[in-house]
Amino acid sequence: MTDRQKIMNGLVFLSYSSKDEDFAKKLVNDIEKRGLKCWMSCRDILPGEDYQSAIVNAMERSVAMLLLFSGNANRSKEIAKELALASLRNKPVIPARIEDILPTGAFEYQMTNAQFIDLFRNYGDALDRLCDALRRQAGLPVVEAEASPSKRNTRTLLLGGGAAVVIAAGIGASVFLHKPPGAPAAMSSSAVPVVSDAPKIASLSSHQEETKSISGSEKATPAPQIPTVKREEVSSPPVQAAAPTPLPAPAQPVETPSSVSQKDNADLAPLVKQLASIDPNMRASAIERGLTDSDGKLSYDQVTQLLHGTREGSRSQIIRMLVPSVQAPIPVPVALSFLQSTDNFRENSIEVLDQYLPDSIGGDEVIALLGGLEQGNRYQAISKLNDHIQTPLTTEQALRILRGTEGFWTQGLEKISSKLAKPVAPADLARLLGETQQGNRFQGLKALSVAMPETMTVTDVNKLLDGMEGFRSSAIEFMARRLERDVSPTDMASLLDGTEQGNRINALKAVASHMKKGLQGTEMVPVLEGMEGFWENAVSTIRPNLGKPQSQASLLALLGNTSQGQRFEILRDLRAFLPNQMSAVDVQALLQQTDGFYEQALELLIPNMRPPSSEEIAQLVAPISASFQSGQMMKRLRDIR
Repeated sequence: MTDRQKIMNGLVFLSYSSKDEDFAKKLVNDIEKRGLKCWMSCRDILPGEDYQSAIVNAMERSVAMLLLFSGNANRSKEIAKELALASLRNKPVIPARIEDILPTGAFEYQMTNAQFIDLFRNYGDALDRLCDALRRQAGLPVVEAEASPSKRNTRTLLLGGGAAVVIAAGIGASVFLHKPPGAPAAMSSSAVPVVSDAPKIASLSSHQEETKSISGSEKATPAPQIPTVKREEVSSPPVQAAAPTPLPAPAQPVETPSSVSQKDNADLAPLVKQLASIDPNMRASAIERGLTDSDGKLSYDQVTQLLHGTREGSRSQIIRMLVPSVQAPIPVPVALSFLQSTDNFRENSIEVLDQYLPDSIGGDEVIALLGGLEQGNRYQAISKLNDHIQTPLTTEQALRILRGTEGFWTQGLEKISSKLAKPVAPADLARLLGETQQGNRFQGLKALSVAMPETMTVTDVNKLLDGMEGFRSSAIEFMARRLERDVSPTDMASLLDGTEQGNRINALKAVASHMKKGLQGTEMVPVLEGMEGFWENAVSTIRPNLGKPQSQASLLALLGNTSQGQRFEILRDLRAFLPNQMSAVDVQALLQQTDGFYEQALELLIPNMRPPSSEEIAQLVAPISASFQSGQMMKRLRDIR
C-alpha cells in the first residue's frame, strides 16, 4: 500500500469539547499540513446527517482517537461516551493536554495510566511528537526533521521507545505518551494490558526527556537538577552539575519598557539569575520549585529576565506563577512585554493578567493587548478586558477590537456596545454590524440600541436591516420608535420590503404612526402588497393615515382582491371615507365579489348614493334573489333624494 493510500485510510478521530473548538481547528490544520487526515464533528458532519451515526461511522473508519484534554473535556459527558466507543472498537487513544490539569471523576478512572502529550508546554515540539505517534498508528513512516540537539534528543526518545508505554483505557482502547509532571505513578494491574511490542521506559519529567538518547552507545549529559532554593541559601554558589543549555535568541527581544522603571529585589537577584540561565523549555518547572519559599516581590525587569526566550504554553505558565509576585496594577506596556511570544496561549495569559491590570484602560491599549487573537479566543479576551474600558470607544477602535472575531462578532459587539461613545452615527452603526446576518445581526442591532441616535431616517434604518431576512419584521418593530415622522408610503414600502403576510402586518402596525396623514388609497398600494390574508387588518391599521373622502379609485385600491365577508368588513371600516353622491356604476364596482354579503354592502352604501334611475335600481337589486328583500331594497333606492 502506498503512503497516499495509507493516509486516506489512516483517519484520526478527534475527540474534543466544543468549548475548545478554536484550538481543535488549529491543531487539525497543523496535523493535516503534515500529511495526516483528521475527522472532527464540527467540520465533517454534513447538514441533515444523523449526528450519532456519523460519530459511530467515523470511529469505525479511524485508526486512532486523538483526545484533546482540558478542563472542558474533563466535564464533557460526550467525550466519555466517545472513549467508551473507542474501547468497544479497540481503537488506540492518544491523549494530548492543552491545559496543565489532571483527569478527575470518570476520566480519572479511565485514564489512570494515561501518558499525555502536553501541547501547552512547547507547542511546536509537542506537535511533532504527536504527529509521529499518529503516523505510527496509520502505518506511515516517521519523518525525521533536522533539529537542534535538545529537540533531537526529545524526538529520539520517542523513536527509541516506539510508542512509549501503551496502556488500555477501559477494555480495548489504549492511551499512551508521556505523563504530565506531577502526575501519580502508573498503577500496575493485570486488568490493564500493555502492548507487547512496545518497550517499557521509565516515566520521565519534562526536563529529563531532553537528555534521553535513542542509542545505548550515545551517552547524553544529564540535565542539572534544580533544587528548591530559599533566600538564605542564595549567597552560596550553586552546584554546577553540567553547563546549562545556551539560551536561544527570541525573534523579538522582550524588554520591560524604559518608561516603566522599578527597583529589582536584591534578595532574589541571584536566584532570578540562576533560574534565567536554565533552558527556556525547562524553566517553568524550575521556577515553580525554585521560588517556592521566596515570598518577596519581583520587579518587572526580573520577571522579564525569567520570561526571556520562553514561548507559548511554557511562557503562559511562568506568567501565571510570577504575576502574583509583582506590584499591581501592572502598566499596559509591561503587560504587553509579558505577552510577547505567548501566541496560542495569549488569551490564557490575558486571563491571568486581567485582575492585575489598571482599572481604566483605553481602547488603543485593549487593541494592543488583544494582539493577533482570533475568533473565540479573541472574544474571551475581550470579555476579560471589557470591564477595564472606562473611556468611550470610537467606532474605529471598536472595529479594531472586533476584527478577527468572525463567528463571535455579535457576542463581541454585545460586550463592548455599552462602551461606545454616544450617539453613534447611523453609517457607523452599519459598519459595527459588519457582515452579520439574520439572527446574529438582529442580536447585534439590539446590542447597539444603547448607542443609537434618537431619530433615524428610513435610509439609515434600511442599511441596518440589510441581511436580516427572516428577522426583518422583528428588527423593524425594534427600531420603530426611532423612525422619523411623516414617512412617505414609498419609503415605508421600502422599509417593509422582504416581509410578507403576518410578519408584514406586525411590522406595519409598529411603524404606521410614523407615516404621513391624509393619504389616498392609491398611494398605499405598495404598503399593502404582500398582505394577502392579512389585507383587512392592514387597511384597518393604515385607516388613521387616510384622507377624507377617498376617491373611487382609492376605494377600489383599498379593497384590493378581497371578497365576500372580508370585502364587506373593509367597506364598513371605510364608511367614514366614502364620498357623497356616488353613482350607481361606482357602487356596483365596489359591490363586486361581495356575493353573500351583497345586500348588506348595498345597504351600507345607499346613504352616500345620488338618486338612481329606474334602470339603475333594477340593475342594483338584480343580484338579490329573494323577492321580498328585493322589493324592500327597491323601495330604499327610490327613496334616495
